[in-house]
Amino acid sequence: MSSSESLPSVKSVQSDFSTKEVTGDDTQSTPLDGGYGWGLCAGTGIGLICIPSIAILPQWFSKKISLANGICSAGAGIGGLIICFSTKGMLDSLGLAWSLRITAAVAFSVNLTAMLLIRSRDNQILLPAQGIFNFHLRSYHVLLLLGWSFVIMFGFITLMFSLSNYASTIGSSERDAAMVPAMLNLGAAIGRPVIGFASDYYGRVEVAGILTFTCGVLVFVLWIPTTTYGMLLLFAVVGGTILGIFWAVICPLATEVVGLKKLPAFLPIAWLSVVIPSAGKSRTI
Repeated sequence: MSSSESLPSVKSVQSDFSTKEVTGDDTQSTPLDGGYGWGLCAGTGIGLICIPSIAILPQWFSKKISLANGICSAGAGIGGLIICFSTKGMLDSLGLAWSLRITAAVAFSVNLTAMLLIRSRDNQILLPAQGIFNFHLRSYHVLLLLGWSFVIMFGFITLMFSLSNYASTIGSSERDAAMVPAMLNLGAAIGRPVIGFASDYYGRVEVAGILTFTCGVLVFVLWIPTTTYGMLLLFAVVGGTILGIFWAVICPLATEVVGLKKLPAFLPIAWLSVVIPSAGKSRTI
């Protein structure tokens, strides 16, 4: 599982755990130790692992940066696909408590291995000492990139956190509803390397704009009219290929706009720009 983009995998675990009714000897769930507490801990962990690692990959590539980032972010789709199926099986056979323990152990092992293997080239690149906001934020291109990030994250969070619930509203069973995020992750695993290759060949800005528009069209053409489970699965696979375009191209786009040396200073601003759309949608779930 790629540490560069963990939301699909996190959502897969959250969906499966949230459908498990806690009864018998298990402790009753409250908003704090259930949704909000889980979200706070998971978000903190993702932030500590994901944010520092994203800026490292472009340091190792002078060409094909988007392709490399696409392959890296596709790991989250593969990991999410595995989590979707394995978590459901663990819940059915082992119960909630052991499912959580096993998931935590797997996440710890994978991330520990990645942290031991990853290497930075900060010394070779000679990154200047700089604060978070010490470059011209009012640059026209920077503001456009931040605006795109703000808008695209609304769509990403809405689809990622709504499709499984939508499957239930059209009469799908719990097992069928759990299959929807799995297909979404399958699409992500397939589509993100392709997005990276296309971005390097046709241009990062051009591909990001076209795919953002395409994703919006797919929502109106496939998702909104959908009343059958089969069509919803089709939308999940097709939409998944371009759904996480933000995570696939944000680092190459930022490198192109602000340069490699200013990338570590820009990325925290990009994360701040997507807080409101991420938190705003999560309040309705």
